[in-house]
Amino acid sequence: MDVAHCYLKGNADAVEFCPYDLYHNVLAVSTYTLQEGCQPNRHGSISLFNVDEEKGHLDMVFSEETAGIFDIKWSPPGGRLNPFLAQADADGYLRIKMLEGCSNGVEGMDLVLDSFL
Repeated sequence: MDVAHCYLKGNADAVEFCPYDLYHNVLAVSTYTLQEGCQPNRHGSISLFNVDEEKGHLDMVFSEETAGIFDIKWSPPGGRLNPFLAQADADGYLRIKMLEGCSNGVEGMDLVLDSFL
């Protein structure tokens, strides 16, 4: 059963729900697209979605164009308040980002993905 869907510019390469209690409704999605030719280009994006299962909504709350992303992983829940999201991209970088924002239920969510390193 399809709860919700969204068209992305590019090939969805990795999807992962945030494991932190306050952010279980946050879905991170990365894309990777190879443009072949004389000068090949690998580009992609990283996006955050607020998923409301009850209403069947999938709302994009953040999106950023990047180099093509091979993989993403959330940090395991631990002693910190804000989750980290790691991304490995086609430019050879490992980037660590920190999820900032508030989550007071489905309504009023404001999420920002800031560079950490």
